[in-house]
Amino acid sequence: MSDSGNTTDRESIPTEATQHEPESLTQLKRSLFITDPTTEFAEQSHLSYLIPENTDLDLEAAFKDVEPGKSILDSIKRRDTLFFDETVNVLLLLRSPWKDETSLRTHLNRLVISVEAQIVNSKTHGKENSTADTIFSGTVPDVDDPFIIVDGGDEDEEEEEEEEEEEEEGGGGGGG
Repeated sequence: MSDSGNTTDRESIPTEATQHEPESLTQLKRSLFITDPTTEFAEQSHLSYLIPENTDLDLEAAFKDVEPGKSILDSIKRRDTLFFDETVNVLLLLRSPWKDETSLRTHLNRLVISVEAQIVNSKTHGKENSTADTIFSGTVPDVDDPFIIVDGGDEDEEEEEEEEEEEEEGGGGGGG
């Protein structure tokens, strides 16, 4: 090594970043103060679903008279089971960190959501596992134009985006 003032790449990394092993590439990037907004958005977002009791649910009307202090999503009555020949709307809920509208729309324009619905039959004698048949598989249209709700009910302000899936879906709640 010479005293020319040059440092190796390893020496230029902050000490905090080299003292522990990162669990993922993203954590390594964060420890090096490099962040990718798209990766960060994906890692901090959570996708779930619900099937409203009312299949013709008007989202604006449903959230119009929500009691103060009550979670917006708790105001929607939900179904746990479906009939085999039933067609329903599914609300997909994307909970994401608070973003300004321009940033949020940028992330949503890149988003593709695939949905698969299966019928799960109850266990039969002599078989350990129940059988499942796929009855719907497809992508969600209009992901870039969601119904957006700002819900400050959690410790951090999070944004709720709801998208109504109008594809045919049937399912079994364990029946066959």
